[in-house]
Amino acid sequence: MHYVVGALVTGALALIVLLFGGCLQPAQGTEGGGDPDEGTGDKRESQRQRLAQRLKALAASPAPTDLAMGAMCYAAIPASPVADYVCPDCGEKTQYADGPGRGALGEVEGCRRLVEEIDELDVSLDESELCASCGGAEKPQLILAIHYEDEDTPRRVRGVTQRDLRLLREFLDGEKVHTDSQDFESPLKDYTDRLAEILGTRQVTRANLQARLAELAQTEPPTELAPGAMCYEIAMPPERAEYICPTCGERTLYGQELAGLIEWDLESCRRRAEAIEGMDVTLDESELCRSCTPEIEDPTLAILIHYAGEPEPLRIDPVQPADLKLISEFLGGSLVHEGETGFETPLVDHMDRLAEVLGLDAPAETVVEEGA
Repeated sequence: MHYVVGALVTGALALIVLLFGGCLQPAQGTEGGGDPDEGTGDKRESQRQRLAQRLKALAASPAPTDLAMGAMCYAAIPASPVADYVCPDCGEKTQYADGPGRGALGEVEGCRRLVEEIDELDVSLDESELCASCGGAEKPQLILAIHYEDEDTPRRVRGVTQRDLRLLREFLDGEKVHTDSQDFESPLKDYTDRLAEILGTRQVTRANLQARLAELAQTEPPTELAPGAMCYEIAMPPERAEYICPTCGERTLYGQELAGLIEWDLESCRRRAEAIEGMDVTLDESELCRSCTPEIEDPTLAILIHYAGEPEPLRIDPVQPADLKLISEFLGGSLVHEGETGFETPLVDHMDRLAEVLGLDAPAETVVEEGA
């Protein structure tokens, strides 16, 4: 009898395993049926975060010692007094003599070639500031656009050079050595700060900036301030303006209610966002394109702030050129805010707005000047 019962039990267990065994198997790619995403952190990290980890590993790696000295002397090629830039987009010619823009013009050909050699990252070169017809700028620079695969707005790095792009290519190729234009070699890890600036991986925490804002609140405001221009002509906004989307290339026509933003504020905000150092801030102008965001009724300019340790960027809107200047002044350690006409005021007077555009809490107390 015991043998019959044992056989029946054994048979029943075998049937259960046969029917439900697949459900009892550990999840694919894991041990013990744990979280299937465990051990695959790269899939949860953004492309920018993965590059930040690679930069961190490069900085911690030993520096190579067998380095080439390169050319010890070379013949300098005299520059012509005047040089022409032919825009690859519109075909118009812009002539440059010595002065602003000439340096960027000398970098164009080399930068174009280096951008083509970068495979791992989707990058493009924006030369529009060099073309007087397409846009131009008072001090034209080359701009590198980095299109991260999981970010809607490209990161724009103003003032890139051939050396920057050579560093970027070497880093993405996994090299440990930087070779300059004269074949002089140096450890690539010596340039991790510049690479972090280019890639936008130098992120600060919100708590760090909150502490700095509290310090500003307790700082004596400066008393020697420039009065700026005493009188100036107020210009009326244009009746209409056309916005060309840098992402899809579509055109959107706006009336007077947004023409001033398009004609005056947009380019200034672009330049100031690209000039911010010390944290990763991106200008988000996607709402201005009716093709990209047809559902938006009241478009505004915004900024995206990438704080360390936060999975998603913080979006702040609306923003104006003065807001971006406040951020630059604050991060640069200035105690003064310079207005559009050169009129200076203590930066501490603008703390409430600074807190708003950085997504921080405004400090409760500030230092009050004696006699105020």
